[in-house]
Amino acid sequence: MNYTSTHIHFLDTTIHIRENTFQATIYRNPTDKPSYLMYDSFHPDHTKHSIIYSQALRYNRTCSDTAERNHHLKTLKADFINRGYNPMIVEQYIIAATRIPRTHLLQYKQKPEINRVPLVVTYNPQLRTLRKIARDLQGTLHKDERLKSIVPDPPLLAFRQPPYL
Repeated sequence: MNYTSTHIHFLDTTIHIRENTFQATIYRNPTDKPSYLMYDSFHPDHTKHSIIYSQALRYNRTCSDTAERNHHLKTLKADFINRGYNPMIVEQYIIAATRIPRTHLLQYKQKPEINRVPLVVTYNPQLRTLRKIARDLQGTLHKDERLKSIVPDPPLLAFRQPPYL
């Protein structure tokens, strides 16, 4: 752990004192090499897009100073572009993440309980319509009162990784 009397690096965060207040920013080890998922990998698009969004959200939550946050987000954008991501898509998700005020991100949120039946299948890009099919067939299940009480909501679709070759 690297520290002085005015700052400390801890995990991916630097905490420092500025004008008698604690400030936080992103810390990247000088030897760090970003290894985000390559865009041409065999993963659903929403997974790749959520990586951009969640990283930008983390930067927005961590950085106290907007100018520092924006500097780190430029680096983040370049990292994703270097991994084959479309610059317009990267920019879109970074903007979406920075629209949320930091004060809102720092508040604890109670998560709702999910009681949906999981439908676990091996991921395949041809199954993209499966979620819509399950939602559309929910009406058929609701025609039977017993099935309606067992499966009141559409199943929670979950993909497992395909086997590696």
